[in-house]
Amino acid sequence: MICLEGGGAAVAGLASALARLLVETRGASVGEGLLWRADWDGARLMILGEAELVPALLEDGRVTPWTGRMRIGVSGSAGITDLPRAAQQALSVCAGARRLGQAARWEASGPPSVMDLLDEDKARAFARARLGAVVEQPEMLELLRIYLSEAGAVQRIADRLGVHRNSVSARLVRLRRALGVDIEDAEQRANLWIASHYLRK
Repeated sequence: MICLEGGGAAVAGLASALARLLVETRGASVGEGLLWRADWDGARLMILGEAELVPALLEDGRVTPWTGRMRIGVSGSAGITDLPRAAQQALSVCAGARRLGQAARWEASGPPSVMDLLDEDKARAFARARLGAVVEQPEMLELLRIYLSEAGAVQRIADRLGVHRNSVSARLVRLRRALGVDIEDAEQRANLWIASHYLRK
């Protein structure tokens, strides 16, 4: 199974390309036997196909203009009864994909993640509830994500924001107030990391 995430235009373009691929290559190795669906918000496409067809699909010139703009996660091989597990694998590695257009594969993803345990819709609802008003403040969200990725290191945060380190402390005070939690607490950091991760989706 393949999970692809991107903007609505990329998902719509890819869905159209897949439809043309199926019509034009009936009986060919690429396109035959593929099933796909887009999520309700139009930001994700899930594709089901035989394992040997996945590399050919991702490299086909009719879909690469769209897949090149998306994060891609590929599950391990799975039988019909294991499709829910395969879907979760594809979602997990897609969420962690660092480069657009380059497939992240479950087999190469390392140890399992806590993200594999989470229901996607519930995690998104959790993200919005946990981040509260910060969701509507792009500068606060950016500060939170940088703070978490830099483990609170003030100088590195300042470097990434392009500001003097003295101004970072004042910004972090505002962030704590907006979130209503102690961002230096390990459990709160874990909650905020998961929330900010799912808010990107």
